[in-house]
Amino acid sequence: MIISDSTLSATIKIKQVDVGYLKSVSAKWVDKRIVISSGDLSDLPVGSYSLELWLSSSSGYEIYPDSGFVNLYINQNATGISGNLISSITLGEFQQQFSDLAEELIDNLPEGKVGPQGEKGDTGPQGVQGIQGERGEQGEQGLQGIQGVSGKDFSIAETFSSVASMSGAGLTTGDFVMISSTVEDPDNAKMYLWNGTEFTFITDMSGATGIKGDTGEQGIQGEQGVKGDTGPQGIQGIQGVAGINGTNGKDAVINVVTQAEYDALPDKTGVYFIGG
Repeated sequence: MIISDSTLSATIKIKQVDVGYLKSVSAKWVDKRIVISSGDLSDLPVGSYSLELWLSSSSGYEIYPDSGFVNLYINQNATGISGNLISSITLGEFQQQFSDLAEELIDNLPEGKVGPQGEKGDTGPQGVQGIQGERGEQGEQGLQGIQGVSGKDFSIAETFSSVASMSGAGLTTGDFVMISSTVEDPDNAKMYLWNGTEFTFITDMSGATGIKGDTGEQGIQGEQGVKGDTGPQGIQGIQGVAGINGTNGKDAVINVVTQAEYDALPDKTGVYFIGG
């Protein structure tokens, strides 16, 4: 229960069990005690009443007690009470009455029966990945295992030219066999294990095809080959179409010059005859 500031405005709200809310009465703080005037109760008949203390603050109200009420019994009409004040109620008394009321409610709670088992709910969605946990400590050394049965030395017991020709004749359980044919055969170099009843494929020992290498350098020029024999005479071709007549040519001019004159010519176009 909260112990409030004694500077807050205090109001007592009064109700009866069979009637409900009756009225509110302004209260005063006197040495941290809540005091109400008997004159404010003059209109209430003899009987039992339930009280709540409301303290007003800037953020709302504080209500005491937090649960239940403070009980008040009026023995005679307030007009017959001498003086102008009735017995005051402190916050400590509010706390005590609240505690007593809570214990009484707990003691009087009936023991409930255990209900039937509910149905299993649907599986929830996958949660987000948690962060990586710290590495655990090194575990203790395990016990030494039992000595295993000695295995056979690896060897190829038999080779076959094809898968179809494989036979278990003369083989013992655990023997390896291999296909030995040609590089063009996709089954070439495949290894199988004989289990006493049938063969089981183990691996292809030929390896994967390598990547294509770089183009090699240009080789040196080879020697001139021997001239081949003359081939037979071909058959006569068909007569071609006659060509058109050409234009009349110029008369040929033959120039007779010495070697020195010819060498000195800037333009040697034409026909020259070098004399002695």
